Amino acid sequence: MTKTTAKLTRSEIIDELARRDFSFFIKQTFPNFKFSAFSVSVCEALQTFLDDVVAGKRPILIIEAPPQHGKSELASRRFPAFAFGRYRDLRIAASSYSADLASSMNKDVQRIMSSDVYKRIFKTRIGEKIVGGKALLNAEKFEVSNGAGYYVSCGVGGSLTGKAVDIGIIDDPIKNMTEARSLTVRATIESWYKTVFLTRLSKRSGQLIMMTRWHLDDLVGYIRKTTDPTRVKVLSFKAIDEDGRPLVPELHPLEQLEEMRSTMSTTEWAALYQQSPIVEGGNLIKTENFQRYTVAPERFEHSFIVADTAFSDKKKADGSAFLHVGVVGGNVYLLNGYWKQVGFPQLRRDMKSFYLAARERCPNLSGVYVENKGSGISLIQQLRDEGLPIVELYPTVKNATLRKEQTADKYTRFLEVSAELESRRCFIPESAQWLLEFLTQCEGFTGGNQDTKDDYCDALIYALKTARKGIEIDWRKVEDELFS
Repeated sequence: MTKTTAKLTRSEIIDELARRDFSFFIKQTFPNFKFSAFSVSVCEALQTFLDDVVAGKRPILIIEAPPQHGKSELASRRFPAFAFGRYRDLRIAASSYSADLASSMNKDVQRIMSSDVYKRIFKTRIGEKIVGGKALLNAEKFEVSNGAGYYVSCGVGGSLTGKAVDIGIIDDPIKNMTEARSLTVRATIESWYKTVFLTRLSKRSGQLIMMTRWHLDDLVGYIRKTTDPTRVKVLSFKAIDEDGRPLVPELHPLEQLEEMRSTMSTTEWAALYQQSPIVEGGNLIKTENFQRYTVAPERFEHSFIVADTAFSDKKKADGSAFLHVGVVGGNVYLLNGYWKQVGFPQLRRDMKSFYLAARERCPNLSGVYVENKGSGISLIQQLRDEGLPIVELYPTVKNATLRKEQTADKYTRFLEVSAELESRRCFIPESAQWLLEFLTQCEGFTGGNQDTKDDYCDALIYALKTARKGIEIDWRKVEDELFS
């Protein structure tokens, strides 16, 4: 007589659920695991990720979470065992910042698959090496004895030569803040990812990346900038959310987290526990503070152009940035942008074309604000000779106090307009050809004088200061200056 569902024991029912659902698999193989909204979200994402791998969708799942909250237990230890249970032919590779840590996770997967409860749930078995009647765990690779699957592990930077991979796992490729700050270390990890990790992935492969965000330009930052966003799903968890609630209070209550925060710098806390990496002194212009518009207002109370200029066509030289700005109802709209590294003749022609396009869009365009120092001095004179209404930004004066204000560093100038940025009254278009470069420069702005590409940021700061003044040019005075 066939055993019906009604006659199954509770244990048999739960085992069947564990075969199908990753969350139930955790409950069966790790009864003391502390479930929370965080772990439920991760389990659901991993279940979907596995289905997408099997369907050949080549998914990329990124999990950003603070330390000691269970992400590695779920994704690096329990998930591979569950995946092998469902699909014995899968080929899985796992890496971490050290070969020892990767080997440790490898052995943990084998221990789970060797447990009695796992053997009760799944028929998948590992090929164990028996010595003296005792099974030995292989620290680098094991095979599925009743399938074609296998599991390999190595440190980030290690070799995966000759091993095809269906699921590639990278768990914390960066060890600490010191490594994260090292351009050499970040470049080495990125190179390994491109030349080793990606080259071993099969046509149906999935990538599973878990890490604490240490730096804007870490591996996750690279993947998010260079990969088709439709393939990437990001789960990002803060230790303390915007409402002051801890992520998993049963593991780390608010009081404990606040104690940890008191021992760290703002930069360390933001990266390690809040998944908000800050460039040293930077990440100041938060792009989420920009409002988006699809259609700009038809008329503006005040419209102008600001320019941060430099002329050189060398690739590593400073660029020149222009922004066309409209102000209405206290809101600032960025209507058009320009950024290039060009020589003086081309810069002059581009500025004139930019001005004519802006004037056609906004007939009440009041002027072109250009910083009166360095390369801007020559440009100001040339453009005035050609009839453009140039207004000097912070002209050189003899007053010592004003001279100090003029030569203030970038960070100090940023602080003058930080309230405008945080008030979310600055609007950018939903889409525009110039927008990507603008946002990239904003995201990397540190407020330091050695930023390689922050010309748009300088122009933005000038724009917000000019908009705040709300001045209209006295056209008679401008005409007198132009034609005197």
